[in-house]
Amino acid sequence: MPRTREQSGRVRGYQPTLSEFKDILELAQRGIDAANATAELRYRRGRDVTTSDENIDKVQDEDLSKLIKESGVSKYLVNLTFISGQKDPSRDVRIFISPDGWTYYTVQSSDFTWALGRFHELTEALLNSRKLPAKARFPLPEIFSSRRYRGWGAALWNVELDWRIKLARMFGAIPIVVPLFIAEVILLFQPHISSGTIAFLAGIGCAYAAIAIGYLRWLTTACRSRISILECPQHFFSLIIGKNADPGYRAMFIVTAAGVVVAIIAFIFGRP
Repeated sequence: MPRTREQSGRVRGYQPTLSEFKDILELAQRGIDAANATAELRYRRGRDVTTSDENIDKVQDEDLSKLIKESGVSKYLVNLTFISGQKDPSRDVRIFISPDGWTYYTVQSSDFTWALGRFHELTEALLNSRKLPAKARFPLPEIFSSRRYRGWGAALWNVELDWRIKLARMFGAIPIVVPLFIAEVILLFQPHISSGTIAFLAGIGCAYAAIAIGYLRWLTTACRSRISILECPQHFFSLIIGKNADPGYRAMFIVTAAGVVVAIIAFIFGRP
C-alpha cells in the first residue's frame, strides 16, 4: 500500500457567500475524477442529519441547493461537512464548517506534490473569504502537528495586510472605550448638573450602550465560520427590518432610537 501524506489546517471566521463556497467545492474536487471517486455533503442540526444523494462522484451546485432546501435553513449553514476522495491514485479532501467558529480542512494523498499544492490553495481561498475583524484578530491559519506534540499552532504564512486590516488591528474595541473616558471627564469637571442634563446624558448613555453592544456582537459574529445562503448581502437596514432581520440587532436599534429621542426631549425642555 503506497504511503500517503496528510495535512490538516483550520481557519477562523470563514464566512463565504453561497457562490464562494461553490468555488471552494469546485477547487476541492479538482483532480478527484477517477472512476471510483465519491463525494458527500452532510449537514447536522441537533439530532437531524441531512445528506446529499448517495453514490455521487462529485458534489454539484444542484446537490448543494437540494441539501439547503431539505434542511430548511434560511440564513446560514454551520456544522456542515464535505468529503471528496478516490482510491487510485489516493486523494482525499475534507472540509468541516464547525460550530466552534473554526473551519477545519484536511488533504491526504499518495501524491505528495498534489497534496501540498491543494492544501495551499484551500488555505488561501479560506483566508480570503473572511471579514475584516477575523482577518485582523486571526491573520494566520493554524496547522495540526503531531511531531513534537499533538496540537494546533499558527502556521508561517504570507498574509497580505492592507490598510483596513491594519486599522482594525490597531483600534479593535477602542471606539467603545474612548467615549466612556470623555463622559467621565465631563462629569468630573461638572459635579453639579441639572436634572435636564442628567436626563440628556441618560438618553445618550442608553443609545451609546446599545450601539456598543451591537458593535461588540458584530465583532464576535465576524469571527465565526458560517456560509451565508441569502441571495443578497445583508446591509444595515436588513439587520433590523424584513423577514431575515436579526432580533438582537433589532432590539439594539430600538433602544438606540429611544435613547436619542429621550436625549432630544431633555435637551429641548431642560434648557434654562
